[in-house]
Amino acid sequence: MWKRYVLVVAVVGVAGVGLSLRPGDKVRARPPAESAAGAAVEKDAERRPAVSTMAVQASTIVHRVNVSGTLRAADEAVVTARSAGRVVWVIGKEGTPVRQGQVVIRLDDTDAQARVRSARAALEGARARLKQAKASATQQTTATDSGIRNAEAAVAAAEAALKQERTNAEAQEAALNAQVKAAEAALDAAQSQLALRRKGARDQERSMAEQSVRLAQATYDNAKTNYDRALKLFKTGAIAKAELDSAETQMRVSKAQLESAKEQLSLVETGSREEEIQAAEAAVRQAEQGLAVARANLKQLDVARGRVTIAEANLRQAKAGLDAARANRQVNVVRDQEVLAAETAVRQAQEALTLALQELDYMQIKSPVDGVVSKKQVEVGQSISPNVTLLQLAATDALYFEASVPELQATSLRAGQKVELRVDALAGGQASLYSDSKTQAIEGSVEKVVPVVDQQTRSFTVRVTVPRHASLMPGMFARGSVIVARHEKAISVPRDVLVEKGDRRTVFVVEDGVARARSVTTGVVDGNSVQITKGLAVGDQVVIIGQQTLADGDQVRVVTPGR
Repeated sequence: MWKRYVLVVAVVGVAGVGLSLRPGDKVRARPPAESAAGAAVEKDAERRPAVSTMAVQASTIVHRVNVSGTLRAADEAVVTARSAGRVVWVIGKEGTPVRQGQVVIRLDDTDAQARVRSARAALEGARARLKQAKASATQQTTATDSGIRNAEAAVAAAEAALKQERTNAEAQEAALNAQVKAAEAALDAAQSQLALRRKGARDQERSMAEQSVRLAQATYDNAKTNYDRALKLFKTGAIAKAELDSAETQMRVSKAQLESAKEQLSLVETGSREEEIQAAEAAVRQAEQGLAVARANLKQLDVARGRVTIAEANLRQAKAGLDAARANRQVNVVRDQEVLAAETAVRQAQEALTLALQELDYMQIKSPVDGVVSKKQVEVGQSISPNVTLLQLAATDALYFEASVPELQATSLRAGQKVELRVDALAGGQASLYSDSKTQAIEGSVEKVVPVVDQQTRSFTVRVTVPRHASLMPGMFARGSVIVARHEKAISVPRDVLVEKGDRRTVFVVEDGVARARSVTTGVVDGNSVQITKGLAVGDQVVIIGQQTLADGDQVRVVTPGR
């Protein structure tokens, strides 16, 4: 990288005063002595060495390690065939560029095409059989499910009918038994009444009748008292009409009970009449007939029980039908197995087609990488076998730059350092990274320094990662500049400024027209610039032209370069 330097030209002039002339002024001639002195000064100045200077400035200087080497392919690939066949076409000669996935060799695919057509026909047949098997399975499943639902409904109906018949039979049995018991009770009551009529009232019955009259009289008296009290309260407005009505109703009920008890007592005291005995005997006969009818009605239970038996048989038949319907599920299993077999056949046919298509695809051999043909080992018409190398390719999608570095410089290199690369071929002619080349720089980075020194050259191999570039090819010559470090605000001068005598390096600085020699200590060299670590300061006027013939203390003339 070029540095721009500011040149300061110090012009030494002859002392004199220039006067401007105005109209009417006369030119005053110099005295002879004054003219001779000025001429002597001018002649002495012209005898001084002419030099050009520049002002020292602080700038950024880069520590670089310059290398040169070759671009190489990071990957190399070989092209082989996966199937045997006869070559009908092959890509051009060595050096032909190829892209990843590009067809580079074609084999005769007549047989492969026929196998693909056969596999497709077999697949279509297998799919048709699968479709038919699925339709049969669906139909069978629908029929089975429908049969099961109908059978389940029949079982439910039979169970409901059986339950109803049992309920009816149990209700009828309970009713008929109740009728028999009622008839028996009526007969017992009629017979007891007849016996009572024939025998007459007993002392105990008379005592009970009298007790009933007394109890009824007391109840009536209490109800009458409550009514009288309520009537008085009603008249005063203390109670409602409803309470008075309730008390009146209670009084009338108790009065009726009293009269009934008195009549019963009178009946007990007077005894039964003949017509009452006859009536009791008639009641006994009627009760006996009722019991006979009730017992005869018990035979109706046989009919109800027969209906229950029929309902039970219907339920057993419905359950048998349900079992038969559920057994048809086994047919569903068979149909499902047929579907599975058909699906397996379809998969096998699909795999056969995939294999046939793969074999057909193998008839076109493609490049595995972007690159160029580095070696061609097959021709058209040649019969080839699988896994035999047909082409060798050098990949161009991943390149690296390899160069040798002297062992003294290799110690300053580290992985990850930036590298500026220039390829001469991209400029259309020879160029140099260290000259004013128009070749565009490509930025890479140090991948690694191989930790093995070459015993003959005493150098290490550095490997630089190169970004993908469409114009780069393996084998191209390149120059690289590894950026080791950057020194900000560093003092530097052009390399030609230095005057070297043995191990001593000197520069000349102009001070008041006198050249002063200064010993300097140098540092990093960046192209044509040299870092000065000791001996110069910013602003010093350093001689850049004419320093080789100077000596310390020489008086000099500072002129502009080119004059």
